[in-house]
Amino acid sequence: MADYYVNTASEGGDGTTTATSGAQAAFATVAAAQAALTGDQSDNRLLFNRGNTWREQFTVGAYGTSGHQFTIGAYGSGADPIINGANVITGWTRGTTVTELIANGTMEADSNWANQGSPTTNERSSTQAHGGTYSRRFISDAAYEGIRSDAFTTTNNMVLTYSLWVYPDSQYTNVHIVAGTAASYCVQRYINNLSANQWNNITGTCTDTTAGGAGARIRVESATTTQTIYVDDVSVTKSTNLDYWYKAGITTEPKAVYYNGTKLTHNDTATVNVGSNEWDWAADVLYINVGEDPSTHDLEISQRNYCIILNQSFVTVDGLALTKPQNTCLIIGDATSREYNTIQNCTMTYSPNFGWKAGITLNHASNNLITNNTVTNCYVGILVTSYHASASYPTDSNTISHNTVTAIDSSGISLSSGSATAYQLANNIVEYNNVSLCSQTYDDTAGLLMARAGAGNIIRYNSTYTNGLHIDTMRGSGIMLDENSNGNQVYYNLSYGNTSSGISTSGDDTLIYNNTLYNNHRGIFLFLSGITGDSSANSIIKNNIVIATGTQNYATVRTEAVTSGGNVFDNNIYYGSANAHPFSWNSGPPADDHTWEEWRVHNAEAGSLNADPTLVSAGTDFHILPYSPCRNAGVDVGLTVDYEGRPIAGVPDIGAYERRGRFF
Repeated sequence: MADYYVNTASEGGDGTTTATSGAQAAFATVAAAQAALTGDQSDNRLLFNRGNTWREQFTVGAYGTSGHQFTIGAYGSGADPIINGANVITGWTRGTTVTELIANGTMEADSNWANQGSPTTNERSSTQAHGGTYSRRFISDAAYEGIRSDAFTTTNNMVLTYSLWVYPDSQYTNVHIVAGTAASYCVQRYINNLSANQWNNITGTCTDTTAGGAGARIRVESATTTQTIYVDDVSVTKSTNLDYWYKAGITTEPKAVYYNGTKLTHNDTATVNVGSNEWDWAADVLYINVGEDPSTHDLEISQRNYCIILNQSFVTVDGLALTKPQNTCLIIGDATSREYNTIQNCTMTYSPNFGWKAGITLNHASNNLITNNTVTNCYVGILVTSYHASASYPTDSNTISHNTVTAIDSSGISLSSGSATAYQLANNIVEYNNVSLCSQTYDDTAGLLMARAGAGNIIRYNSTYTNGLHIDTMRGSGIMLDENSNGNQVYYNLSYGNTSSGISTSGDDTLIYNNTLYNNHRGIFLFLSGITGDSSANSIIKNNIVIATGTQNYATVRTEAVTSGGNVFDNNIYYGSANAHPFSWNSGPPADDHTWEEWRVHNAEAGSLNADPTLVSAGTDFHILPYSPCRNAGVDVGLTVDYEGRPIAGVPDIGAYERRGRFF
C-alpha cells in the first residue's frame, strides 16, 4: 500500500510525501498525478489536499482489483478539495457606443465655423489640405483669435474624444473644448511643441464634469500675435458606457457562466444586447451583463467537459468536491463497461442545464455503488444510462443509496436508457435517497425517474418531495416510470408535495407497494406514454396511503391502461380530498371521474379504505398512530422491512412505516 499526494502549494515532486519541495514533494497538478499513476494501483491511494482547487480535468488511468480498491481521496484539514471544470476570466472591456458630434465632412463650409475674437481671415482653403481638397484657414493679428465650430450637446460625465490636424506657421497654438452653456472648459490646451509648416495631429480624451448643455464647441486659437493656421479632419465623438462587458479570445464556447457562484442566464442570440445577469457567446467573444466590471469578483466559465472521467474498475472516489464542468461532474464508463467503483461522500454542483448533463453519470457501468453524495444545481442529479446501447456493455446491478439530490433542472435520479428498444438497464437499486426541488426548468420530469429502463429495477426507501413548480406548466412527479419501463418495483417510499403525481407509471408489471403519498396533484397515475405510446398493464398497487389536502385526485387510470387490463388496486387507504369525484377511471380525456363507491365498482378494492389514516403529523411525520386503521390492514406482498428498516411482523401495516410496539 502506498499513498500519493497532490497539493497546489507544492513545487512538484514524485508525490510520495506531503512535503511541498524536494524530489519527493507532493504532485502540484492533476496532470502530474494522472501521468504518474496508471495501470494496477491496488490498495494505493491518491490524496488531494483539502482547501485546494484544481482547474483541470482528471482522466483516471489507474485501477484496482477485486478486494483491493485504488482510492482517490483527501488529506489535511479544511474544505473538501475541489476539481473545477471552469476558468476564472479577467481583463474585461466595457461595451460602449461612439457617436460623432462633429466630423470633418460637415465642417468645411463657412457656416460651420464662427470667428473666435476678430481674426482677419476665416475661410475654406485649398492651399493646404490634410485629407481631401479643402481645409479651414484663419489668420490672426492678435493672440487668442481663431475659429470655433458648430455647437454640439454634452451632458454631465460624458466622455469626449477629439482629434484634429493643425498646420501652423509656428510651433504654438491653443485648442479648447468649451463645455456647453456652462462656459467652462472640458479641454484647455496651450501647445508649444508643434512642427511649424507641416501637419500635426492633436488628440485627446476628456470627461465633461459640468452640467453640460447644447452650446459646446471646439476652438482653435492663435497663441501669438500674428499666425496663419490651417485646420482639417476635425472630429469630436462621445462614448457612452453600456451595460455589457466583453472578453475576446474565448475560443471554447462555454456551456455555463457563473458570477460569484451563481449561474447566469444564457441568452443565446443577444451578443451586445444581453440583459441583466445574462451572458452570450459568439465568434470567440463572451458578452456579460452583471451591472459592474466582472473582474471585481469571480466570473467563471465552464471549459472542461468533465471534472473526473473514470473509465476504470475497482476505484473509490471519496470526499471530493466537483463543480462547473461543460458536461458532467463525474462519469463512470462511456462506451465500455466499468464495474465495482464506489463514489462516496462527494459533492457535485453545477452541470449545464441541457442535454444529458449530470452530477454523476453511469454509462455502461455495472455493480457500482453511489452513496452518501450531495448533488445540487445540475441538469440531472444522478443519471444511470446506457446511451450507446449494446448487449456487450450493460448497465445493471448498480446501487444508488443515501444521496441528497436537490435543486435540479430535470429529474433528480434517472434510470434512463438511450434506446427505446434496447433495454440495457436492469436490476439497479435506488434506495434511501432524499430528493427534492427537481423538475425546476423541465416539464413532466420527476424526483425519481425510470425511462426505457428495462426490468428488475427497484425504487425503495426514498423520500421525494416538492418537485415541480406548477401543476400546468412545470410538472414534477415524485416517482415516474415511463417509456417501456416494465417489470419494476416501487415500495416503501415517501412522496409528497409534488406538482404532478406521487407515483405514476406507463410500464407493465409494475409493483407499487407500501408507499405514503401526501399532498400531490394526484396520488397514483396509470398513464399513456406520450413518447412510446405504451400504457400500464398487469400492475399491482397495494398497501399505499394516499392523502389529499384539497381537491386533489387520489388515483387516475387512463383509458389505455383500462384497455391494457390486469391492473389491480387493493388494501390502500385514501383520505382528505374535498373533490366529490376524486378518482378517474377510463379517463380519456374527457375524464370519467368517480366517487369512492363508483371507483370500487371498477376496481373492487375490497381491502381498501376511504378513511383517515391518522398519522403522527401529516406533512412532517408520516408514522401512523397506535389506533390507525392502517394497522395490520395491509396484505403480505413479500417484503420484509419498512422505510426505516423495521422488520414486518405478521400482517403488514398500510403505508411506508410499520407501527412499533403493541397494539393497545
